[in-house]
Amino acid sequence: MNTGRSGIEQLRNNYFRAVDYWLIVPILTLTMIGIFVLNGVLSTGFADYPQNLYKQAGAAVLGIFIALIICLLETHFMKLIGWGLYVSSFMCLPCCF
Repeated sequence: MNTGRSGIEQLRNNYFRAVDYWLIVPILTLTMIGIFVLNGVLSTGFADYPQNLYKQAGAAVLGIFIALIICLLETHFMKLIGWGLYVSSFMCLPCCF
């Protein structure tokens, strides 16, 4: 059934139907377990206790949000980004050694 709309328009209309919940639920569960464990470790006397926990929680939320945004990108665009990252990683390789 071709409605003449691009893939991103179709995905936007059916985004919540297209999300893979079998992947989202374990990611959220592991993130919450990680933050809970980090809270237990940092609360034993590390410096900047609540600040480091808030930074990690913010980074986890930002990462999940970015992953959900990336889900909206079309496949051919992702291939272009992948090749660009692949080439740039080899360009930066001599700098690391």
